[in-house]
Amino acid sequence: MKAFSLLLTGIFLVRLSFALEVTNGCKVEVVGVRVVAVAKDNHDFEWALRGGAPGVTVLLKLTLAEGKIVGLNTDESKVDSFTDDQGTDLVDWHTKSSLISEPMISTWLGFQPQLGGASSDFVKLTAPTQPAKGATQFHIKGKIAVQIASQTNQVAAENVKLASGTELTLGQTAWVISDVRPDGGKYVVSLKTKDDISTLAQLGFYDELGNQIPSEPGGSAIQTSDKGKIGRLDFLLKKTAERVKVVATCWTDLKTVMVPFSVKTGMGL
Repeated sequence: MKAFSLLLTGIFLVRLSFALEVTNGCKVEVVGVRVVAVAKDNHDFEWALRGGAPGVTVLLKLTLAEGKIVGLNTDESKVDSFTDDQGTDLVDWHTKSSLISEPMISTWLGFQPQLGGASSDFVKLTAPTQPAKGATQFHIKGKIAVQIASQTNQVAAENVKLASGTELTLGQTAWVISDVRPDGGKYVVSLKTKDDISTLAQLGFYDELGNQIPSEPGGSAIQTSDKGKIGRLDFLLKKTAERVKVVATCWTDLKTVMVPFSVKTGMGL
């Protein structure tokens, strides 16, 4: 149990105790808390606090002992209760399905894979209601759907024209290159697919001589419409080539585990 000092939105100085538990091989711990109360007749107050939304926000860190966290499935995740020690229900249960937000590192919209995976990731929980006066602790229960993996294999597409409109297949996933453009001395290559991209761990590019072209992820997004979901990945290449070999490293043992959690974080308001 560790204690840290922090300033909650510029209103109070508190001592915060971090709760920790291990379940399904995943350690869950509270690493941050924010409380924002909007003063009456002062609608700019929350903006003065750097955009902090009114209510209580708790940040959880998830850490695996083995394997990698590839992503969090927010559709399957759920908060069952979010209360203070005065018995206050801090949640409007009509919106409880939106309480578990996306990983705070790498992505913000929907469930998106984190290329390469990570041993830890973050989940933000937000309740819109103010705690009762004199409350000293929050208690949150729920479950998080965590996608994990540890084993990979590689598939490749040969002689790919590096140009907008080029179609290629990597394993079971069909891609189209939607854009290739220079940007700040590098080249942005954007790829789109209607298939599930959660199994993708890494993507590499090789020139016609077989030399790997230095590259790095440049961002990702999943767009949802009436026609379904379209995944987009951007890569920044150090140089360009007319034709390339594209090598995908894919997770072969990707699975979803449900991580139940019950955490308490103490606060002296």
